[in-house]
Amino acid sequence: ALWKEWVAGGKGQGLVLRTADNLVFKAKPSIDLDAAIIGFTDSSDEPESVGSLLLAMMRDDGQFQVIGACGNMPGEQRKAFYRQLKGKEIASNYRYANSKGALYRFVAPETVIEIKVTDIQGEDSSGDSILRMVLEHSGPGWRTIREMPGVSILHPVFSRVRGDKTVNPTDIRVAQVLERCLIDGLNKKAERLVLPASEVVRREV
Repeated sequence: ALWKEWVAGGKGQGLVLRTADNLVFKAKPSIDLDAAIIGFTDSSDEPESVGSLLLAMMRDDGQFQVIGACGNMPGEQRKAFYRQLKGKEIASNYRYANSKGALYRFVAPETVIEIKVTDIQGEDSSGDSILRMVLEHSGPGWRTIREMPGVSILHPVFSRVRGDKTVNPTDIRVAQVLERCLIDGLNKKAERLVLPASEVVRREV
């Protein structure tokens, strides 16, 4: 009854439940997000399977912003993604590693998937904005623009492939996250940083 009144009714984000034996649970509704697959890693446990997928959403100006990765999916789906993505790697001047240190292999943004997450955060534990890389995709591959304020997704789980959606600023809009947290400048165009050449002042092994 309280869930219907407070959470479903829009008065709060969730419930904190305390039991008689001093256990505490946080109950929150799951959040559905649509994002494009832009990279993958090989599974270290299953042959010919993906380990995880790197995901991005699209900003209003057509630029892509990384939102995180998802590796929680059924084994058959891992194999299906591997068959789909293997051999389609494209160039990228951006490097991104998973939790085991394996680098993602980048692919063209052609597939939209739906994931469920337990929460979306726009700040870290210190209250600072979470920065995520903004990328530009063209025929030859991916190019970095710069890091901009973004989000961290918690406990992502694969739901389904969205064959009814395509990679465009509406279907995978980055503004999906604004329903859960406030991100300054999320729709601001990211301008590429042009920095002077660095000078090596000391090198040590």
